[in-house]
Amino acid sequence: MLSQSNKDGRATTKFVDSMRMSTYLVAFIVGPLEITEIGKSRSTNVRVVHRPGFSHQTKFAGEAAIKILDFFENYYDIKYPGSKLDLIAIPDFAMGAMENVGAVTFRETLLLIDVEKATRAELSRSVEVVAHELAHMWFGDLVTMKWWDGIWLNEAFASLMEVIASEATYPEFKLWNELNLARSQGFNVDSLKSSRPVEFEVATPEEAEEMFDVLTYQKGSTVLRMFETFIGEDNFKSGVRNYLKKYQFKNTHSTDLWNELTEASEYELNKILPTWIKQEGYPIVSVEIQDSSLKLSQRKFLIDGSTDDSLWHIPINIKYLDTKRESKLLLESVSENFESKGSVPYINNGGWAFFHTAYSSELLQEISSHFKELDINEKYRLLEDSWMSLRIDQISFDDFMELLALYKHEKDKNIWALVSGIFSTMYKIFPDKNLGLFIGKFCEPSLDVLGKEYNENSSQEESQLRSIVCGLYAKYSSDKEFNNYFVDLFESNKYEEYDDGNYYNLVLSIAGMDQSVSVTKYLDKFIEAETPQIEGRYRSMLWGLSDPKTPKTVLNAILEGTIRGADAPYIISGLISHTENGEAAWMIVKENWDDLLKVMPEWTSSRILDGLPSIYNELLGNDIEKFVELNPLPSAEKVTKQKIERLKANIKFKNLIINSLKMTRFE
Repeated sequence: MLSQSNKDGRATTKFVDSMRMSTYLVAFIVGPLEITEIGKSRSTNVRVVHRPGFSHQTKFAGEAAIKILDFFENYYDIKYPGSKLDLIAIPDFAMGAMENVGAVTFRETLLLIDVEKATRAELSRSVEVVAHELAHMWFGDLVTMKWWDGIWLNEAFASLMEVIASEATYPEFKLWNELNLARSQGFNVDSLKSSRPVEFEVATPEEAEEMFDVLTYQKGSTVLRMFETFIGEDNFKSGVRNYLKKYQFKNTHSTDLWNELTEASEYELNKILPTWIKQEGYPIVSVEIQDSSLKLSQRKFLIDGSTDDSLWHIPINIKYLDTKRESKLLLESVSENFESKGSVPYINNGGWAFFHTAYSSELLQEISSHFKELDINEKYRLLEDSWMSLRIDQISFDDFMELLALYKHEKDKNIWALVSGIFSTMYKIFPDKNLGLFIGKFCEPSLDVLGKEYNENSSQEESQLRSIVCGLYAKYSSDKEFNNYFVDLFESNKYEEYDDGNYYNLVLSIAGMDQSVSVTKYLDKFIEAETPQIEGRYRSMLWGLSDPKTPKTVLNAILEGTIRGADAPYIISGLISHTENGEAAWMIVKENWDDLLKVMPEWTSSRILDGLPSIYNELLGNDIEKFVELNPLPSAEKVTKQKIERLKANIKFKNLIINSLKMTRFE
């Protein structure tokens, strides 16, 4: 503020001139708000703006902003372009955050945090989103795309930079590992025939809205990471700096960045990158050893097992597990032979490739014998790639199960999240008691180490792992005594005394698996929550409860406004995909379709379909498909096609694998 005066009962406020910016980055925030001064970065005053009474919960996010601002000024070699920075917490906000210059808006849960009782995920998510929005102050605000077809340039880059900045300022969160999950989300959509290029011509507002999806964020960011590791981090940083300095306060096209990265490296990225950004999909690379040569072949990966004649310029980082040698190469045709520097090639050194790798049965066994030599990221990718190869019938079920057995003693939570998802899919396809007991036995070695009891001395990482392993065991093992332990903690409210938020959520999750535990108790605790953080924990559980009354109770709460409309589509999605209550939930959703759409922001309504890729019930899937065809969601034509296609691919995979599941002796 420059000055303020009062005359004739009117107040006149004059503000300092803002930086030159695009009009969509201007924001006016009005409300009963309170300001907490956090401090100053090297160049900028930082404040958190929030509802009155929450000043004591602003320190963590505010101080993170200061550290991250300092990091970005050093990384970009350009001073923060704004004159001040306010982080604004909004209670009812459909977006996660928005990068308005100097007045960045966030969901409350990202800025208002009780650090002593927060989970690692809550803390790391706050850091990630703050870093994402502050990355935009340069990449998106200082330099802005020419048109909406280039929105990926803003969002993909900010999604990559959020991890680079978070890893540098908060290495304890190990957010490079989290990027595995982001890439997997990109794979899920980009493996469909109804996918789209990351960049395509945008002609309507509806097409612009559809750009804000996992292809823009997750695929875009992980493709950039693949090339950052291929050309080298220093070369990548140099190209980015040159780009920002050359085009500051201007509008650009994606080719402007590609050209600067080409100048900074030995590779012609202006020719290579378009094959990843301008065409949809991604490849699967098959690997063979022929005499002394390494034979690599590519074809488009589609989740239904089909393919087409698309080709990519594929950057490949190889490490040979037997000779310890490494090499980099480009695969630019359907199939090529290269000089081999060993007999056990791992075709994804570091694990950052945005493609799948399919090994022959013999090579997969050789790699498995060197399993301990792979790092966490590489182990994750080996399992994920093999799972995707199984989905298109490129490896056998027996080979896959032999590989999966190697992961029983792993200690990384992201690997266990992947394992949990694989077992969940198998059980949805073949809900057999022996398979459930097998899953329980798979968990036992880790469970013996971690225990099920609350441990105040556990690290956040150990606590997160305990949550995943205990949750998986509770869901499938049929160990009633184990589950009752958590039901008793919930009914007694004892878990509310624990500082470990991960364990708090674990109790809520496992207790909610018991049909006798009432949804009303969860909803009441959601309504009575004293902080946005606790409210968010109960809200995230409401869709997953086994109480048969859950669908009707929760959907009524949405219609009555007890649950905010901004949160409604995400909860509805979960209700529909629930294994036990999904069909009942869908019937109620259909009956109240128009009223439900009225309570949520229109552009978020397509999120209702987010649960379809986890459905393997053919009758339910067919009914959803027919209904949505007759009752289309606004601005969701592309998203609807993608979700329905994935659902159909699930049924195809179910028919492919069910006999193998039936014939396997799970012991």
